Amino acid sequence: MLNSFRFLVKTLLFLAIGVGLSYGQTPQKAEVKLLSAVPDRLKVEPTLLTTADLTRISDDALFSRYRKTVVMEGRINNYMDQPAGDKAVRRYLVNQKHELSKQAIRIGEELAKRNAQKVNAKWSHNRAFWAHEVQRMKQFFLANVETRTKTGKNLTCVNTFRRGVSFLYDRSGDVRKSKNSLVQYGLSVPPDNSIESLMARAQVCGMASPVRVVQCISPWGRKIDEGNWDKPVKLNENVWDVLMGMVNEDPRFSVFCLSLADGYHVATLTVDNRDRSNPKLYWADQTNNHNDGWEEYQRKDSGRPTKYSKNYVRGLNEYILYAIQEFWKRDDPRNRPTPIIRIWRLYNNPSRNNLYTELKG
Repeated sequence: MLNSFRFLVKTLLFLAIGVGLSYGQTPQKAEVKLLSAVPDRLKVEPTLLTTADLTRISDDALFSRYRKTVVMEGRINNYMDQPAGDKAVRRYLVNQKHELSKQAIRIGEELAKRNAQKVNAKWSHNRAFWAHEVQRMKQFFLANVETRTKTGKNLTCVNTFRRGVSFLYDRSGDVRKSKNSLVQYGLSVPPDNSIESLMARAQVCGMASPVRVVQCISPWGRKIDEGNWDKPVKLNENVWDVLMGMVNEDPRFSVFCLSLADGYHVATLTVDNRDRSNPKLYWADQTNNHNDGWEEYQRKDSGRPTKYSKNYVRGLNEYILYAIQEFWKRDDPRNRPTPIIRIWRLYNNPSRNNLYTELKG
């Protein structure tokens, strides 16, 4: 979906420059004229858009780069909220904002990889959550679905995830009023409101693992990559096994963010591993399709993935494939989401990096 959007924006920009050429301007002159119309405060440093080798950049430099990137995203976002403005400039800024978002996600992933080495070297209490913390989160999901059932009103899937997991870190469950500055920043709404950008913020704050990607298989037996809209017929891995591998035998509760179909839908997965010989997994989101808001899933298929029933337990893999296929069919063929799955694990004790110190101070 992101690639199709990028292609559209670049096409529009090309047409805009083409209009300039039709009046006798060279491509260079048309571009200079366009850039001169962009307000100075919205001009992005070229270094922020370069695909630099992030592994060679220090933590401090990455934090600084990330801050500058999201500040520029926010400025562009505020400008785009205003109805007035030059159309060519607005098209140009849409493309700039998209590229900034990509860079912010890259930085988050690099910092998460570095942080994972520290977190995995520590005791499991840095990764797993306690029962009372998960219970606070569960109560929110139950109440949220009850409100939806009674009033028909509910939060978006991304905001449901944000509110739900905030209870893991803070009793208030209100990101904006949380006494934990790290939570306020790590779970605050990113400029593009996408789950990837949100999790990049969590990664920068040391709250989330590197992303784990699971792909779908096309009717021709090929893995479906980003930007490809082939019909998904099966998953290339068992998601249950992937999650248990990420749990890595940690006791207590492990909590995950699950992104389906390139962010088309977001859910919260919780693994109860208090009995390591018989782990249990629960699904929660903003819909009323999962029991009362907290549905148990199993590894093996039930053969009936489409609807919850108290008479059987649905299989995680079969339901995820069913959901992705439904999302794929639901949209216009020209705007279908890429059938790709992303998983992040949340950490109970965020690493005390420089940004942590800054936010806590």
